[in-house]
Amino acid sequence: MFPNSDSLSHALEHLLETLTPAEIVPDAAPSAPILCDSFADWKRLLAEQLHTAQTFEIHCWAEETDAIQLALQYGTRKDTGWQYGTVIAGPVTPAFTQMLLHLPQPSDTHPDAKKTPFFSIFLDNGFSASHYGTEIYQKI
Repeated sequence: MFPNSDSLSHALEHLLETLTPAEIVPDAAPSAPILCDSFADWKRLLAEQLHTAQTFEIHCWAEETDAIQLALQYGTRKDTGWQYGTVIAGPVTPAFTQMLLHLPQPSDTHPDAKKTPFFSIFLDNGFSASHYGTEIYQKI
């Protein structure tokens, strides 16, 4: 039932071989983590950040088909070579903003955990919400 150490070692080795470095953005300001304890605060912060953003990227794991289909209503697939998921990019429009701000908090987790069904949301103004909105950063 459990993989043996040889198969696990082989799987990890394969995963490490497929890693690629993240794109480096010159002149990017460092980020500061933001603490956001409540879902209402999360929505308020997201609304503020969407107001100044022009474009977005949403990252979803391959098995998150509902989230992918939802994001594809507002953007298009971006070819990144990420074999384990999908990246959707597009403009921050009023319709996109309304969709994000009216999503209910995911109920498949502890109430203080997930804030969004999307694994990561990145805005071009330096705001990002990773790990389903539990890790929030913005440019300082």
